[in-house]
Amino acid sequence: MRAWCVLSRLSWAVLSIFLLGQADAWWERGHRIATEAVMRMLPSDMPRFFRASGDVLVPLSAAPDRWKKYGDVVHAGWRWDHFMDLELLDLPLGKFLEKFPDRFSAMEHWCGGDGRIPGFLPYHILELYEALKGVFGELREKPFDPSLQVQALFFAGSLAHFAEDLSQPLHLTVHYDGRVDEKGDVVSNKGIHERFEGPLVEHIDLRDVLPYMHPPEELGDVKEALVRAMERSHGFVKEVYALDNRGELKRATPRAVRFAARRLAEGAQLVANLWYTAWARGGR
Repeated sequence: MRAWCVLSRLSWAVLSIFLLGQADAWWERGHRIATEAVMRMLPSDMPRFFRASGDVLVPLSAAPDRWKKYGDVVHAGWRWDHFMDLELLDLPLGKFLEKFPDRFSAMEHWCGGDGRIPGFLPYHILELYEALKGVFGELREKPFDPSLQVQALFFAGSLAHFAEDLSQPLHLTVHYDGRVDEKGDVVSNKGIHERFEGPLVEHIDLRDVLPYMHPPEELGDVKEALVRAMERSHGFVKEVYALDNRGELKRATPRAVRFAARRLAEGAQLVANLWYTAWARGGR
């Protein structure tokens, strides 16, 4: 019975790809700007090869949005990692992650509900963080091992993408592309997702993001820091809609551009802190 329940829910998940279709976050330009900002903040005690690999890490941070286009199977499997609709959780986020510490326990829990999958964004970030921390630990023992260096860059670049997704408020809400009613039907602001993170970001460059950043800090409890960052980002959903209702997203007003730049900066700062924490704790 349990196996069939999971399979039926997954079938709904695959079908919903064609019905819902979450949009990409920040598009390629936004991810590149944020990760370039992170590279500018890396301290000298991080590995030299890593600090010199911006030509790999910056484009890699934008790549996961393209992976979903490589085929139906990869699309079905990975699209859920880019978001989490916090309104669909039946517990506050921190308590939910404590009770369901991995994606599979969460999936089993959701299987007993109405079939709606809120998304796996925090789980994927924690998975990538732990993988990066583990590889950094091995690199402390074998600092010139090229296979470990490649793994570190892959996990770090991938982690950057999803942590930056978190800073986009619309990736944390059921109202991700317009206000929806109880049935899930869009009732207003259709297309807001693209208006916020697409052409608007064309008005932003690295100089707009760097003033809001500082050198990375080692995080205390990584999961707790992630919860705080998600809840803070979700708190900006109303402001995104207010900007859209005034037509500021479409016109790319200075206020809208500053707001988007600050959201990119917060995503970049989270990436910097996660990378640095993974390096500081690797091998402990």
